Amino acid sequence: MTPHNISGGQASTPAAPEGRRWSFQVDQLTYARLLHPKGGTGQVAFGGPKPGRKLGPDGKPIYTWTDQRWSPHALATRTPDLGGARFMSMASYRYHQRGEPKPSKNEANIVAIGSSWVDLDSYSTPEWANTPPEEIREVILNTAEDLGLPAPSWITFSGRGHLVVWQYPAQAWHLIGTRWKAMQRILHERFLFLGSDPSGRTATKWFRLPMTRNEKSGAQVSFAWPHSLADIQRTTFDAFGAAVLPHARQSKEDKAKAKADRIAKAAAARPRREGHHGAKLGWRSYWGTLRADLDRLFALRHGTGPVPDGGGRNAWIKALAYAAAWDMPASDLEGYVRSEVARCGLSEAEALAKTVTIRRRAKDAAEGIRVIYQGRKVDPRYRPAPKTFCEDLAITTLEMQKADLRMLVDSTRRKANAVGRVITARRLAGVTGRDVQQATRLAVGKAAIDMRDLGLTNAEIAHVFDLPTQRYLDTCLRDARAVPSIGAVTPKPKAKRAPKPVPAPEPVVESVTVDAEPEEASRAHEVLRGTRENSATGDGVVVARISRTYDLGVPTVGTYLPQRQTPAARHPARRASSRLVEA
Repeated sequence: MTPHNISGGQASTPAAPEGRRWSFQVDQLTYARLLHPKGGTGQVAFGGPKPGRKLGPDGKPIYTWTDQRWSPHALATRTPDLGGARFMSMASYRYHQRGEPKPSKNEANIVAIGSSWVDLDSYSTPEWANTPPEEIREVILNTAEDLGLPAPSWITFSGRGHLVVWQYPAQAWHLIGTRWKAMQRILHERFLFLGSDPSGRTATKWFRLPMTRNEKSGAQVSFAWPHSLADIQRTTFDAFGAAVLPHARQSKEDKAKAKADRIAKAAAARPRREGHHGAKLGWRSYWGTLRADLDRLFALRHGTGPVPDGGGRNAWIKALAYAAAWDMPASDLEGYVRSEVARCGLSEAEALAKTVTIRRRAKDAAEGIRVIYQGRKVDPRYRPAPKTFCEDLAITTLEMQKADLRMLVDSTRRKANAVGRVITARRLAGVTGRDVQQATRLAVGKAAIDMRDLGLTNAEIAHVFDLPTQRYLDTCLRDARAVPSIGAVTPKPKAKRAPKPVPAPEPVVESVTVDAEPEEASRAHEVLRGTRENSATGDGVVVARISRTYDLGVPTVGTYLPQRQTPAARHPARRASSRLVEA
């Protein structure tokens, strides 16, 4: 575990402001003091639309965006006027001196952050669009418990969606930025079924303040849960990270060793080749291809537009502006954003407000300004990866295939595109397809069989067809012989049934009266078998020396009778009854 990454000292645990005990009493200043308690560092940004002096073509005033900055200490000890502010930043930015321009609201200027959150637009999902907000909040709490997450600190209702916040002591951004972004990405994926907004997970995002009105729905923003401010629960950054992140943290030594192993494994698997192989795309062709993918995807989803409400209007205008900033002069970018307003379903003011930092950074790049990133000077323009576009626009694999996207693809589609490029290159090089090769071998094989019937040898046939080797002719003959047998069913010979055994006739049992002595009655086990009434010779007739009547259907086992057959060939025997029948 690392020590506390606290910026500006340990932030004090915020208590309920004096006179504020219940959620319905939370206003803009109360909420700002809860989110940015005394003891933090940096400055918090407040803003909102404000009508200006200039009028638009429709005669209505053009709105401008206000930008006020207050430190957590000033929020706790003073009473700043926040009446015109509708939004507040979740992170705090570096200080600026009076008279100097305010630092831009980007990650490079973030000083500290003290919360993680997830922005849920449940109204944009068909399953939850008509669900009351109270039930949505119950689902949020149950989901957090099922995922093993700490209970949220609070939930605010934005007029249409919900903002779920987990608060902890303020952390220095340069120490926890990478882990914080990983946590935000996982939270977004876990709550995606409730309409988690991918654009709302960034550290520079700001959200609506309570007791303001959402101009889109007309509903009031409110502090929805918990009902009592005394029930607010807070956690620590390390504990929350352990609950969210799927893997334990690595030490610096473990990271360095794992990186060295990956480099060595990659070098061993693919040795370096001498010379230049393959084409290398330039930045203009890269962004041009990406813009073409965006146009094809837009046409597949929305045709010529506009994007419906809940279909990602903000994500579309930002994605188009990101790509266009690299593919056109900075002076033309504002006009391009205005031209895409109708297609994205936004007003001109909304589109310009969403892309203000993108346009400003494009102008800085055109003037030659560079920013320091990880110790080196880089272009200030945003450079999102294709994976970021896929996540923000929620592009599915089926859409990648239908729109024939080339760069906005996942790993599966990327492999399929690579196979397609290889096949195209082979065809251009003169290599025929596998089906054509099979058809050629089959035709040669059939003709070779007919020639063999006419008496030609394999060498003569190979010379006629100008075949490269004798082995190729053997392959053709094998294919030609195998094709006719495909699908043929060989009848199975019928199994002969064994004849049923004929039951042997029952033995004839006769009653024979004999004279017997009383003392010899115990010898009644003697056997009488095979007696016949018409037997003249008495062959097989055995008469006991007792004057009793016996059942003659008895076995010969244990007697002195001649056994002309083996035991397996004789009929089942029956043991003589021990009961005597009086004559």
